[in-house]
Amino acid sequence: MKTLLVEDRSGQARLIHKIILKDDAHEVLICKDAFEAFAALRAISGIDVVILDNDLPYAQGMDLLQKIRDTKDLVELKVVMSTADEEFDSFKTLGADDCIHKPLDKNELFRVLNNYKS
Repeated sequence: MKTLLVEDRSGQARLIHKIILKDDAHEVLICKDAFEAFAALRAISGIDVVILDNDLPYAQGMDLLQKIRDTKDLVELKVVMSTADEEFDSFKTLGADDCIHKPLDKNELFRVLNNYKS
């Protein structure tokens, strides 16, 4: 499974990356902002799921979520919002497939990712 992790805090990105890589079936790509992530989504094929932090520099994660849902060839992409906020309903209304709360719990992360394994 190929996961795009969009997280600007390097410590948080390393932690999530380490947790996900404990499962040998995962490949993880990391982007630090919404612009870099959208460019990666357009250039790299085979991404199965995006873990998307909402609090990003330059543009919020929910802005990228909306752009993904508005892009014809990305509309079906699975997006999991990662946030310390309690805005889960707002994210789901915008098209998030799931949400995970920060600080991350590794069991919750695995539960969510296992929903999207092919």
